[in-house]
Amino acid sequence: MIRPVRRSAAAALTAVTAAVSAAGCGDGELDPDAIGNARLVLPGQMPVQLREGAGSDSTGRLYRVVASAPGDLDFDGQTDAAVLLAEADGISRYVTLHALVSAGGELEDVASLMVGEHIALLDLVAADGVIAAEILVQPLGSRMSAPPDIPVSAAWALTDRGLRPLRWERVQRPDVSPDLASPAGGQAPGAAATPGPDVPYAREWMLREVILDSMAVDDSAAVVNHLTAALRYQLAAEAAARAAETAEGADENLEEGAGDQHAGNQPAADEAAGDPAEETAADPAEDIIEPGSLPWLRFEVDLVSETGVTGTLEGADGCNRFFGSFRADEPPLMRVTPLASTARFCDGLVGEIASAMRHVLENVYRMDPDDGFLFMFSEDGRLVFQERSP
Repeated sequence: MIRPVRRSAAAALTAVTAAVSAAGCGDGELDPDAIGNARLVLPGQMPVQLREGAGSDSTGRLYRVVASAPGDLDFDGQTDAAVLLAEADGISRYVTLHALVSAGGELEDVASLMVGEHIALLDLVAADGVIAAEILVQPLGSRMSAPPDIPVSAAWALTDRGLRPLRWERVQRPDVSPDLASPAGGQAPGAAATPGPDVPYAREWMLREVILDSMAVDDSAAVVNHLTAALRYQLAAEAAARAAETAEGADENLEEGAGDQHAGNQPAADEAAGDPAEETAADPAEDIIEPGSLPWLRFEVDLVSETGVTGTLEGADGCNRFFGSFRADEPPLMRVTPLASTARFCDGLVGEIASAMRHVLENVYRMDPDDGFLFMFSEDGRLVFQERSP
């Protein structure tokens, strides 16, 4: 599961790919013939029937599979597949990504999108509803014949509304100018800068409370207890990770001849790192808490104008990742589009929290930031978030 840790974009992308790679190791193998003879559907609904990894569309344009990766994309325990398809001739060489889900013993192409043009693949992995890739793209403004040599880390999630981008980050290299290393999409033309610290858009928020009019008092108390335990676990795990990194760095300094001064402090560092599971052993919700299960929310501003703010939002409800768009016409008035989400099934309290959180978000009409907290209101419920510390 991708954890909501405040990091640089490049570090976050590395973690996404590493997490998906690790998860994908146990997802099983697919019969190559199942992919090589699958029926793919291009963006725009044009089908391509493959035969031994190649095929053509109704216009006669040829395509071939350049890579595939097995992994569970819809959380049903069966092995699905991510496929990259490229034009086999011509000068455009467009590359599309396809999510193939196991259905009745066959693979069905349930979602696809355009990745780009003239792309070289380094790695492709799939697991837990997420597809991650390491690729090379052409420098911006280059000739069509220029080789792709700009490294990009990318990730997409399979949701109930198709494939949704999680990340697309051009990795900075010493020989690449900052302009070429910026994200492909960049900021919308004419977009204003991200609003200042008095608004919540440039921050990450952790869910602390969710209330619906239909909830019983006991249910509301159970939700608060669960979220408190999840927050405690999350912060303990992150503190342990930071302590371990500090200890590792100190060890490296010692190996480089920094002296023996660190030797006496090592046990304390090891003790501080500890095991987050041991620190939360007394939590009543321990059996349903896992790293990354804390619900969270983050906004990305696309455009700031005199009439309001528009952008996208993403987060996790404790069970699934979700994605959507928002518009704040006049603070604190706000609207959120219907959310797309991954397809994991969760029951019990985790499922109730996830359902309630998405219900309030999709029906929100008001958002009030207040001294490190964010309150979001629908007609029949309320969400309370706490700002994540840097």
